[in-house]
Amino acid sequence: GHSWFYDPNYMAGYPAGIIFDISSKATQLFTALFGTLLGDAQAFKIFIVLSYILAPLLVYPALRLLDYDKKQAIIGLIIGFIIWDLDPFLKIVVDFGGYGFILGSYLALLSTAAFYQLLKKQQTKYFILTLISSWAAILAHPVTVIVFGLVCIFLLMQEYKNITKKTLLQIGLFPLLLFALHSYWIIPFLQFMSYKISSAQYMQSAGVLRIFLDIINPLNIVRTLLYVCAILGIVQYKKSKPLIALAITSVVLFALSYVGTIIFPSLGEIQPFRFYLTLLIFLIPAATLGYIYLQKKWKWLNKIVVPLIIIVLVLYPFRIATLVQELPVQEQELGTYIQEATDNSGRILFETAGNNRDSSRTNVFPDHFLPLYLDRQVIGGPYQYYYIKQGYANFVDSELMGKDMRSYSVE
Repeated sequence: GHSWFYDPNYMAGYPAGIIFDISSKATQLFTALFGTLLGDAQAFKIFIVLSYILAPLLVYPALRLLDYDKKQAIIGLIIGFIIWDLDPFLKIVVDFGGYGFILGSYLALLSTAAFYQLLKKQQTKYFILTLISSWAAILAHPVTVIVFGLVCIFLLMQEYKNITKKTLLQIGLFPLLLFALHSYWIIPFLQFMSYKISSAQYMQSAGVLRIFLDIINPLNIVRTLLYVCAILGIVQYKKSKPLIALAITSVVLFALSYVGTIIFPSLGEIQPFRFYLTLLIFLIPAATLGYIYLQKKWKWLNKIVVPLIIIVLVLYPFRIATLVQELPVQEQELGTYIQEATDNSGRILFETAGNNRDSSRTNVFPDHFLPLYLDRQVIGGPYQYYYIKQGYANFVDSELMGKDMRSYSVE
């Protein structure tokens, strides 16, 4: 099993499965394992839905590993669900197919909690748990290694005096073991690096003005309340080592999201505004303690817990249900036509919607899935975000091979 290959039924003749295309290696593995049984398209879609179901639930075990009791962890889970259900930025990431980074960010929180227990109790079971959860986080999305690495450094800075030689050795093995576990895609990624083109187009730092606009935007009220509760939680529990490490990491992620590429343009390759999502997730532990503190001072807050649980129970399955969709009728008809009117004597290039797609009509990127249903050779992207030289063989938003169709002549 190599992670690059020639796939005659997809984007023909390019290194597939590495960071140039879909960033979630977990998707590739799941589809490879279950595609034969379920069909590639069905396995692909099932993994996405399972990712969205699992991701917000990871808050509870993460908080338990951070030494929160069951009641505190449940409150944190509710806060996490409210962010999941109501924050507009998370909805944007969902709509644009960012399931891998969402799952990876939640797994990064779980990895952080496991690493904290490793430093605190220095037991091998927490070394194994940290290794598995961090491996899974990177598998979900590779750039989560940046977040996990940062928070681990800040935890180590607080605990380095108490670490035994055995635990220090285990920590030293982490990079080597993670590299070995991910070498099946890292090695071809490095081999094909010369094919890469710049990915600094989307999710760039938003700018200082955006900070102010986000704060005053009434649609961001849930996020603002999260900030308030998180700050209060950090102030009240400033001696909590994991809370401080998460808080410092959150400040770094905040800076990356808003001014990272303005100060360091080279950071554009990691699309730093994506880390705003991780910032929201990493604030949940502090916000939980802040809310509990307010709950003790303002007894009326106890009365809104049950309504919040009801809201969560209603909105969560509704959000998941919106993801379970069939291909739109137009795309099904197009697929039928292609099967009937073409054969394998040539490759097919068809126009895709790209940034001009009608997201109100469907959450499906039909051009992602259509090639998986067809026994035909397809050339060109399914969409325009392939950061690889062969990506010019594309037909997106009236642009053919990177040029507006109106600039072509019959000759």
